[in-house]
Formats: sequence, C-alpha cells, structure tokens
Amino acid sequence: MVNVVIALEGFGICLTFIALILLLNGEGAREQKFLIFIMCGALVQNVGYLLELTAPTVEAAVTAVTVENVGSAFVPLFYCWFTYLYCSATPPKILLRILAVANFLVLPTVFFNWHGLFYREVRWLTAADGFHYVSITYGPLYTLFMFTRIIIPYGLCIFTLARAIHVRSDRQGDSGDFHPAGDCAGRLCLQAGEGVRLHAHDPGHLHGHGSHRGVEQAQL
Repeated sequence: MVNVVIALEGFGICLTFIALILLLNGEGAREQKFLIFIMCGALVQNVGYLLELTAPTVEAAVTAVTVENVGSAFVPLFYCWFTYLYCSATPPKILLRILAVANFLVLPTVFFNWHGLFYREVRWLTAADGFHYVSITYGPLYTLFMFTRIIIPYGLCIFTLARAIHVRSDRQGDSGDFHPAGDCAGRLCLQAGEGVRLHAHDPGHLHGHGSHRGVEQAQL
C-alpha cells in the first residue's frame, strides 16, 4: 500500500509540473499568475510528502516535513485570492496581507524550532512490517499556523463561493440558463483537492497505528 501511495505522489508531482509548464506558456492574466504560485507551492509540498514517505532516517523525515510546511505556507492564501477574482468579488486585501505576514513570520520556527514552539516532540516509529514513519506532536505556534494558513483562507473561500452562487442564482434563476451547482462544481472540486493536499495521509494510517501527523496534534 505504501508503494501505491508513493507512486500516486510521483504521478501527482508530474501532473503539477505539467500544469505549471502549461500556465507559464499561456497568457499573463492576473488569475493565471495566482495559479502559477499555487502550482509552485503545491509542487514543493508534494515533493516533501514523497521525501517523507521514502525517508530512511528521522532526520530526513523531519527535513521532508519542513519542505511540506514551506510549500503549503502560502498556497491557501493564493487560492483564496484567486477565488475572489474568479467570482468577481472584492478580496479583503488587508486581512489577506495580515495572514501572509503572519505566515511569513512563523516560517523561521519551521526551520529552527526554537524552544519547541513548532515541533514539540518527534518520534521515529516502526510498523509491524518494518516500515518507518515519523510521528510529530506540534507546539503552540503550529496552532497559529493552522489558523493563518488553512482555516481562515479556506473559510473565506467557502464563504465567497457560497455568496457567488447565491447572487448569480438570484440574478439568473428565472432565465433557466444558469445552474449554480454546475457553474461552481469545478471550483468546489479544486477546493476539495487542495484540502486533500494539505491534509495528506499519514503513513502510520496504512499500518493501523492511528492518527499521528495526519491529525497533527497541536498542544498549547
């Protein structure tokens, strides 16, 4: 099963790289630039996941987790901004910039982990079949990182999509030409897919060891 997941990660990295090349070769629309940033972050994050799955030591696994966190640091923010533009809504620029600054300031602790603020405990566990995986207990700054990186941006995305569906259905509901579910299905699928990237599987789950990094414990 682990080999299947590794193969899927490699396939996902290849698809992301191809999508990035296609975007770079296209016209320079504003929305396209945000998609390029999203693809770059997603590529780095998925490379980190692949490195974690194949890490031979705990040091290599922690380095891979660091790569994941760096890659995913700004993907939800760019996706949130893209959602506002795609739905022809006015983005809350001040709020998004505050979230970006907060993520940027937290990033150094991802690398240096001062006083256990980001990683409180790191354990190198072995499954019954000999597969090794890392289990991390996160510190208080990770809770802040979760809110500024994932919860708030994706909350804004969901709110913006719901409002866009409501507004457009009010305007065109009587004409019979507009189908809110169909119009936004692609965007909702993108939203769900990005959520899967940010909450990728925990290798421990494949061996019945319960939730470790996948649940990502945050102890205040």
